[in-house]
Amino acid sequence: MKELHKAIILFCCIYIFGIFIRQVLYIANQKHYSKIMKGNHSKRSKPEGSSMEHLTHNVPPVPMDGPTTLDSELFKNGQITRPITLWSMDMHISPIHDLKTLLEPMGVKFIDKSLSVHCRITKTCNPVPPLRIINCRNGYHLTPELISKFYESYKDDPEMKTVSAFVCYHPPGMCELYRPFKKPLIIISSIRYELGRNAPNERWHKYNENLRHISKDPRNVIGGNNLYDANYIKYFTGIETKLIPSYCGYTNASYHPRRPEFLFASTRARNVASTGVQKGLEKRLREINSTAKVAQMRALYGHYKYSDLTNHPGIIHIPYQVSVMSMFEQYRMNIPLFVPSLDSLSEWHVKFNLLKERTWDSTFGKIPLKSRIQGVLSGIPDPNSDKNINAVKYWLQFSDFYQWPYITYYNSGEHLAEILHTITPEKLKNISSSMAVYNKNEQTKIKNTWKSILINTVS
Repeated sequence: MKELHKAIILFCCIYIFGIFIRQVLYIANQKHYSKIMKGNHSKRSKPEGSSMEHLTHNVPPVPMDGPTTLDSELFKNGQITRPITLWSMDMHISPIHDLKTLLEPMGVKFIDKSLSVHCRITKTCNPVPPLRIINCRNGYHLTPELISKFYESYKDDPEMKTVSAFVCYHPPGMCELYRPFKKPLIIISSIRYELGRNAPNERWHKYNENLRHISKDPRNVIGGNNLYDANYIKYFTGIETKLIPSYCGYTNASYHPRRPEFLFASTRARNVASTGVQKGLEKRLREINSTAKVAQMRALYGHYKYSDLTNHPGIIHIPYQVSVMSMFEQYRMNIPLFVPSLDSLSEWHVKFNLLKERTWDSTFGKIPLKSRIQGVLSGIPDPNSDKNINAVKYWLQFSDFYQWPYITYYNSGEHLAEILHTITPEKLKNISSSMAVYNKNEQTKIKNTWKSILINTVS
């Protein structure tokens, strides 16, 4: 009996000690996350609303591997010296349209069989010859049977035989369709990569296994067109992802303000009114008798041209997503942008689920408290925890609008009113000029990155 009592006491001690250790680790992690947040952002929320300096982060973008020089036999005077053809079946027109405008001048050819409902805009609907097997209804949730049928249908196809590599932006999972062809895969996620693979959990796990296998081939590329998605893939797979930004130079327009109104960008953000931004902005502008004018973009323009946007002094955003092509476009046109500070946006998101398209569960109506599967990186908060302020703040720092320099941040509608009231045309012009210099350098970097990719992929 004494031995039994001793065993029970020992078990209880071990159990209590285990609880104590877990609590210590939990507190340590929370302090670690808080330290990360404070170290990166607390002193950068400038109350006067001036353009913040480019934020620095603990998780830097991963540089491209490959040749140390771009003077390869593949390029001569900026042109490719042998045929390169890239195949795409994206369900979003902008990322691949951007890539075409970047690479076609180098001589790269594209087979663009778009599955987007907006394909008429880029004239990529109804490709000739027509696409077989896959369509916009079955393309998100590819089954082994569909993949097999697609391969059998195209393995001897004359057009397919000209393909050098496959490119997948949206959805990234589309590249699983091309694995049987054993050609290079360029996967650049412009959205959370598990789209079409997030349920059931076993399917997401299998997709991660496939991505790890794909990453072992040095010809393949896995990454994101924004730092958030590049780090998001790495969190769940452990893959050293690449940051390959979109450029969006296809707008062929640049900042040249002629109209007085600041534009309030259209947004799909949830519960925008709850933030009080628009109401506070209008109220404060009236109180200080400001001459600053603000107009809703969609009210002013049903369907705008890019040049319409450049006619305005700036564009105000309440983001619904961490990366959107329209903001890429506006930034590349050197238009001054106004965005909530990281502190404010994080707080609004936790309270009102503002960035409803940040997570797939939220997109489909359920606010997630955690990811459906566990990540493989330790010491980093869960990216799909929409009620944990530290986790939200940690991940939102990788949003495009906190990575780009020369963006002006506001903390509230009243704060935004003060900014618009005091900012001068000269200040706006200086911001735009700085953006133009930055964008020119980015264009060169992005082109060189793609030259490295092509050299590494098809050489």
